[in-house]
Amino acid sequence: MSHYFKKQTLCIGIVSLLSMQSFAQYSASENEPYSRYGLGELISGLNVKQKGIGHLSSAINEPFTINSENPASFAGLKLTTYELGGEFRTRGIKSGTESYRTGSATLSYFNVGIPLGKYLGMNLGMKPVTRVYYKLADSVDIPDIGNTLQGYSGEGGLNALHLGFGGTYKGFSIGFDLSYGFGNFRNSSTMETLVDTNVLNSEFTRYIQLRGLNYKLGAQYKTDLSKKLSLTLGATLTPSQKLVGLRDEYIMSTRLYKGSIARDTAFFTENENGSVTLPMAYSFGVTLSNTDKWLAGIDFSASQWSQFRGFGDLQDSVVDLSWRMNVGMQVTPDPESIYKYFNRVTYRFGAFYGKDYVRVRQTDLKYMGFTAGVSLPFKRYTDRVHLSFEYGTRGTKTKGLTAENYFRMGLGFSLNDKWFIKRRFD
Repeated sequence: MSHYFKKQTLCIGIVSLLSMQSFAQYSASENEPYSRYGLGELISGLNVKQKGIGHLSSAINEPFTINSENPASFAGLKLTTYELGGEFRTRGIKSGTESYRTGSATLSYFNVGIPLGKYLGMNLGMKPVTRVYYKLADSVDIPDIGNTLQGYSGEGGLNALHLGFGGTYKGFSIGFDLSYGFGNFRNSSTMETLVDTNVLNSEFTRYIQLRGLNYKLGAQYKTDLSKKLSLTLGATLTPSQKLVGLRDEYIMSTRLYKGSIARDTAFFTENENGSVTLPMAYSFGVTLSNTDKWLAGIDFSASQWSQFRGFGDLQDSVVDLSWRMNVGMQVTPDPESIYKYFNRVTYRFGAFYGKDYVRVRQTDLKYMGFTAGVSLPFKRYTDRVHLSFEYGTRGTKTKGLTAENYFRMGLGFSLNDKWFIKRRFD
């Protein structure tokens, strides 16, 4: 079997695995309290390489890896590129005097980028967009009822299948990405009395299914400042769009009756049609590079969450505008070194700071993080194994909220091949 067909077989198997597992999106071992709000925790669709360089994306345009966040970059692909990535994460959560740690491992993305001639390129793939995974409990004293145990739990999230095209001419590149988003959410809350056995316990559960098409626009401009020095400008725009959905809601009362739990449905609605309005998002950035030896850049991105609506309802748990600033750089000591392997390794560093889209108890949540990464060449010049490392903090312990610190390690692969080119030898 030729090297070409081995790669195709490998990628078909990976796509099947991702489709069946839906990216292993929810893990029972992980608990993220802030995923209770909005659409859950937002998941970066960047490849492992970009995560190591501070999550830069707007002005990244490289010939042998896929920047799925700016479709204008697809025109810069020189070879057919397969990319697969996964992530391990551990998270420490502190609230008051309590603290605990959670963690999980998931698949992150799969992409196939294909050059369509000298001036065009395309990309297709699958990635998670948001995750919901929380389980919380709190003891609350309610007047006329007494001490109660209130619980909150949820799971689910959004995934996206996407297809994008990019074209370039004389340094200018434009592109668009069409994605099909789909997902399910379950959010539940319970109240159980710890004192008065004559008071009925209650349970509220909401199920939501979402689906729909969305699009994203991108643009880049690259110019040579000298023989080796290049400047790239980039920007993206995702207009406010809608996902259609169905919602079921149940309110049940429960009580202990003859040693078993008796449930009574007090209220329910099923198959309620509606939609979720997503916010407009935009980004812009700049990178400066010296051929294959080094690259440095800065990005700014923002989302207009004041436009966010859930089944027509104004969401009071989100900010008007979330934003993020990213900086990063990468260095390859000697890309063409023959005898010193580590001179061909690419080393990356980065940092980011921003305001989260979740707002709880009139409090904005800030976050920050530091990243590092390496790309390890193997077999041929363009194939790489990528590693990224990220440490960050999020939230605050004021007003009874939770503060988080986390560590993420990413593992990714980028493999390159030639399509539509007649081979002389097999």
